[in-house]
Amino acid sequence: MYYHEASVLDNAHVFGIDKVINMSRTMPDLVFRTSMLNEDVNFVEGGWYIDFDEDVHTYTPQLSSWTLERGFDASRIAEQSSRHDAEIDRDARLEIGMDYGARINCLVVGQLYDDVLRVDKDFHVITPEVTVDVVRKFIEYYASHRMKQVRIHHDHTALQGRGTSRFRFIEIAVDALRAAGWEVIINDLGRTANPAERYEFFSRLFRERINPQLTINIQGCEHLITSMRLCQVKEGKTGIEKNKGGEGKGPPDEEVMQPHLSDAFDTLVLGCMGYGQQVSSLPFASLYV
Repeated sequence: MYYHEASVLDNAHVFGIDKVINMSRTMPDLVFRTSMLNEDVNFVEGGWYIDFDEDVHTYTPQLSSWTLERGFDASRIAEQSSRHDAEIDRDARLEIGMDYGARINCLVVGQLYDDVLRVDKDFHVITPEVTVDVVRKFIEYYASHRMKQVRIHHDHTALQGRGTSRFRFIEIAVDALRAAGWEVIINDLGRTANPAERYEFFSRLFRERINPQLTINIQGCEHLITSMRLCQVKEGKTGIEKNKGGEGKGPPDEEVMQPHLSDAFDTLVLGCMGYGQQVSSLPFASLYV
């Protein structure tokens, strides 16, 4: 058997070089490189997470006993459920970080276990779906999680909202979780940390392996890892910062690979590393009353 992952250039004599050139000019660069040139685009130079190494900082999840108890059960294996996640303790609290917006809403889930922070799963929705929809994805995926307690970490951006609603992003997320029977602990990180400080923090985190040590589920966080790999540094007005020049441009499916998911990851990690001030409730009326 011969297997070949072809590029459109392999068939340029049939397809037409003029069409290939035109597509390269009109299609978003990432889409053209992945769908036409068949490139595995997962790394950029000048990256924000410069010391992140997939061989060191990720893990391949084991198959859980629930996954295997029926042998090869195609319907069970295809089910989107946390019962597949053997490394996650179903009797321990979950941790959440989010990134909010009109076009894309992201959510990253982790769990602190002894001196390890396992980043288990990423979720995102694109317009017309909104904040509550990505929270519902979390609720559905972790429906079998026995300890219905979650700590949600947020910075000042979560206290914003859309003009179409009087509710802030954090209020929408927390109320949806509580309505589904989850006990919610809120960790307010305040204003987003200085970009240069965050850059140095994550470099040291991955380089020195400080506690709690961080490991990422390479299967459950595929989109997150791609977002981290594509996240670049730029020189801003006050120093280095994340390059967010691609946000708001191109198709939302491609834009999610911009820093959106990595921003949710940053919030989750900073919160789990002891930043912020925990509160048990927020002063707002339920959206569901």
